[in-house]
Amino acid sequence: MGKSEKIVDNAIKMKEKDFGKLVEEYSLSTVEENGIIKAKVVQVTDEGILMDIGRKREGFMPWGEFSSRREKAPEIGKVIKVCICRREKGQLLLSKKEADLRLSWAKFEEAFKEGKPLIVKVEKVVKGGLLSSFGSLKAFIPSSHVSLKKKNDLKRFVGKNMKVRGIKLEKRLKNIVLSRK
Repeated sequence: MGKSEKIVDNAIKMKEKDFGKLVEEYSLSTVEENGIIKAKVVQVTDEGILMDIGRKREGFMPWGEFSSRREKAPEIGKVIKVCICRREKGQLLLSKKEADLRLSWAKFEEAFKEGKPLIVKVEKVVKGGLLSSFGSLKAFIPSSHVSLKKKNDLKRFVGKNMKVRGIKLEKRLKNIVLSRK
């Protein structure tokens, strides 16, 4: 083999290595940790759910990360939004709970900034007011912001939907205060 043939052969080998490296980097870089993606249920096991994330590898979601409510297992083929939590032993760990929380927070934050009303469901009466839910977020409605009447039976609102606006939002503390007025 001549000198020019060796140079060409080495160049081809380098390009093949570079291409393989680029493919690996692409498959890892397009899967952003803490990002929210759509994933398809591939298999349901006792430990959790195996999901196709549309990349070179699959992700796994333990049952504890599926939902805060008791939901039945998703059907194979169902597409759901999940958050990529971390990489562990070459596998991506996913969370539906975290994705739901982030998506609910984003909707609430947008409505808060624009002063738009939201519909929340009143969960229960707590000291000083009502505890409500908006998606997977919990929010407090002070009794003074529930009704114009001074003495009001708050129990009658439990289980009902209520149109409210945000009056306080502290993302760091995950503190949300709402008003019906």
